[in-house]
Amino acid sequence: MSSSLSRQSRQRQLTINVLLFGNITSSLTYPAIGAASYISIGNFLTRLESVVMALWVAGAFLKLSVYYYALALGSAQWSRLNDYPLLLFPSNVFFNYTIEFVLPLLLVITALIRKLATTADRL
Repeated sequence: MSSSLSRQSRQRQLTINVLLFGNITSSLTYPAIGAASYISIGNFLTRLESVVMALWVAGAFLKLSVYYYALALGSAQWSRLNDYPLLLFPSNVFFNYTIEFVLPLLLVITALIRKLATTADRL
């Protein structure tokens, strides 16, 4: 159910962006921020990009918090512990290590592979 709602929400946002920006949508890094700049409620509330960005950051924080809680609780249940707070520090170390080192390393490796592939195509 949640997956289909998320898919519908993404499709709706993509449709709005394409209708608003046309062919340049693919060249925009964050089209939702560009779409928010067109919001105007009277002459009083204009340029609501900061509100959209604040909601975006709050949503990302909430999402990461839920992932972290699920990691700690799932690890406690998997190891048959009654208290999940015992695993908060180890799961925090694992979570931070993954976010701060593994993901950027994967991105750098992917960029290098793509760069090598494009240079090989040019030769």
